[in-house]
Amino acid sequence: MESGWGEDELITDVLTPVGGELSNITLGSSGRSSTLRRGDAFAADINGDRAMEIPESAGDVLNWYGVNAAGQKTLALSTYHDFQDGWYLALSDGLLTVAAERSEAVPGETSVTFRDGDTVLFTVYTLTGENRLDRAEEEGRFILARNGATVYAAECPPEGGMTREDIAGRFNLIYQEWQTGAI
Repeated sequence: MESGWGEDELITDVLTPVGGELSNITLGSSGRSSTLRRGDAFAADINGDRAMEIPESAGDVLNWYGVNAAGQKTLALSTYHDFQDGWYLALSDGLLTVAAERSEAVPGETSVTFRDGDTVLFTVYTLTGENRLDRAEEEGRFILARNGATVYAAECPPEGGMTREDIAGRFNLIYQEWQTGAI
């Protein structure tokens, strides 16, 4: 169960039956939840295992944790989320320390370039506007997804060591939760 907390934070309560009663297993001995976080990422089944995971922010990376019946957290997946453009990438251990640099140098085109030191591993583009398909198919680019009037594309230079399949297999759109604001 998720709730707003303060100005821009969320808290997730995990309830499970204990001794015939529901118990919030995420409450610590101090009575404070261990799931308090910034409010841009909601609990979700991020890895497709049919169980909800709870995100925790670690800079540009979100670490997603499963919680067992004893309230112990286990890392399920780490992701890079671009909330502004509506997509995320699942990160392997090798990508956790990679720097991501966002750019909006061209109207209707944002890019996030992933680097390991000076080496460009790959770039993800969010393209809007009339010529978005043409820009998505520029030399070296390939389409990852389409969502309404937005096209998502990527480019992976040979020196980066990533393939089209690597990037496409990690790329996902963010589906927004329906929020009414009514309590």
